[in-house]
Amino acid sequence: MKVWYPSLLVKLDSRQLRCIQVTVPTIYCTLFMFSKLKQFKDLRDKAKTLQTTLAAESAEGSAGWGKVKITLDGNQRATRVEIDPGLMNEHDKLQSLVKEAINDGMEKLQKLLANKMKDIGGLDLAKDIQALMGKK
Repeated sequence: MKVWYPSLLVKLDSRQLRCIQVTVPTIYCTLFMFSKLKQFKDLRDKAKTLQTTLAAESAEGSAGWGKVKITLDGNQRATRVEIDPGLMNEHDKLQSLVKEAINDGMEKLQKLLANKMKDIGGLDLAKDIQALMGKK
């Protein structure tokens, strides 16, 4: 490879003995593209780390003075359900209490995850994605 001008690079292809010209802007665009790909990979790694961290969290929702308890993990999946045996005969009341416990657990989990994201910088990840996409 030989540099003739600051704006022009010339490469000699030895098999066909011809010159292939590549300009600096083309190289800059290629490097810029690889830089963006690296930024996307870094953001993906941050998102996976954040997801793993948040998945380890859990919250418990309850209703009926603790007669129905539901535990949710950070992926918003129910991991444990406890129902007082005395409620098994009261079908309508049980349905209502299960719904209340789920809603209570989801509300607690959302607050917990929001605080956890603030602590570990998860909101910065959203800003990084917007900056990478060119949005302000």
